[in-house]
Amino acid sequence: MPIIIDNKIGANGMIAGSTALKADPDGYTILASSDASMIHGPLESPNPPYNSFRDFLTVGAYGVAPHVYTVYASSPFKTIMDFVNEAKKTPGK
Repeated sequence: MPIIIDNKIGANGMIAGSTALKADPDGYTILASSDASMIHGPLESPNPPYNSFRDFLTVGAYGVAPHVYTVYASSPFKTIMDFVNEAKKTPGK
């Protein structure tokens, strides 16, 4: 059986995620993505086109790409969501 790879770039991978989400659920479409399209993009987008945890199901992993977020020790942010929530309350700051 032939395999067709259709690279969709842009928007932190969310274009590919949106395309996969809209595909017919025929059992032949699979999305190979990264933390950019599943975590970073939706967190940083004011209106993400999907919810990574609700709209997709992880069926396997093919690699690891660790990321670390840091702030000054005196920062009020203790989690990434603290940071995201503050950014949403004060956009552009």
